[in-house]
Amino acid sequence: MRNVLVYHDSSNLWYASLTLRGFTRFARQQGWRLVSLPRIAASKEPARFRRMVKTMNPVGLFANYTEGLRKVVPGVVPSVWIDCADETILPRTVAMIGTDNVKIAELAAEEFARFRDGRFLCLSVKGEGWSELRAAVFSESLARKGRSCRIVPVPMLAEDPSPAVFEATQLLRREQMPVRIFATCDRLADQVLLAAETLGLRVPEAVSVVGVDNDETICMRTPGGLTSIQPDFEHGGWMAGEALADLIAHPGERGAYDDYGVAGIMRRGSTIVPQGYADRKQVDRAVAFIRANAASRISVKDVIREMGCSRRLGELRFRQATGRTIHETIADVRLENLLVQLRRKHVRVGVLADSCGFGSASAMRIFFQQRMGCSMTAWRARELADAK
Repeated sequence: MRNVLVYHDSSNLWYASLTLRGFTRFARQQGWRLVSLPRIAASKEPARFRRMVKTMNPVGLFANYTEGLRKVVPGVVPSVWIDCADETILPRTVAMIGTDNVKIAELAAEEFARFRDGRFLCLSVKGEGWSELRAAVFSESLARKGRSCRIVPVPMLAEDPSPAVFEATQLLRREQMPVRIFATCDRLADQVLLAAETLGLRVPEAVSVVGVDNDETICMRTPGGLTSIQPDFEHGGWMAGEALADLIAHPGERGAYDDYGVAGIMRRGSTIVPQGYADRKQVDRAVAFIRANAASRISVKDVIREMGCSRRLGELRFRQATGRTIHETIADVRLENLLVQLRRKHVRVGVLADSCGFGSASAMRIFFQQRMGCSMTAWRARELADAK
């Protein structure tokens, strides 16, 4: 059995679960046996860490946390690090896979370019390079579109969200509405939304927010939901597996650096601008229901039942508030989900019908051809080619 050590720890459980899932899927194909290591071993007990490495006799190591690793790993075992180092300071026997922070920020700028009015802000986490890069690129991208943006650094996120919520509340009190805010991660975006709700500000009319990670445990906390950019974490884990396999197959070669891409943007109520002001609670509930259940075979009737009114009134209120019919919105969400899945090159097209809410593979193919004007295979090939 070929052991591969896993030294992975993150306060973002959504990110951790997806990157580990991608890496585990690749590991199964390689016949690797994954062995989890405690984070403290390398940072506080390097001798113990070396003993564990010697006992397990691994062929490689996968890590997203590098404290202590720089002293004990180089020259010991081929390693791949994900989202935790700059490529210019990598040890020779380490490969690096990282988030494409530039693409994330550019996509956020494209989303906000739809708004014709308002002031633009970007909230970044102070002292975090990934967050500060996203903020800088977002500001530059908006500038190229003729919009100005103010970057507001905030302290490092803590387990207690109240200080950040207080700071966001003070910020919104000073701003002239409407204000459009890019928060460089979902946790920060959620605190902005909580501050807006505390002040009684309408979302998205007065305050529009975009986050990053598409962490559903955060994005679905409000009835309308948080619009969020989803880095392709699972594919990042898969790429980490590929990079490690390459190091194992070619001992002594210098590790490579590569970015994993962005799966897409999931639009929810924090940026969907309504056309009217009908019963928003019903419509927000309907939109949240569609977002949460579009992967199953829901119908317009199911959405109307969730709204608790007649079909005629429900359809009228939904169109007034969103500018779209219920049927169109269900189709839009299914298409978004399908595009996210297709950007993952290791996911087979044939298995997507059930997970994206289609009755059959043929119905899915016909739908995609009508909406996108090409086959799913052709669209995926073009997307993957553009990403290189």
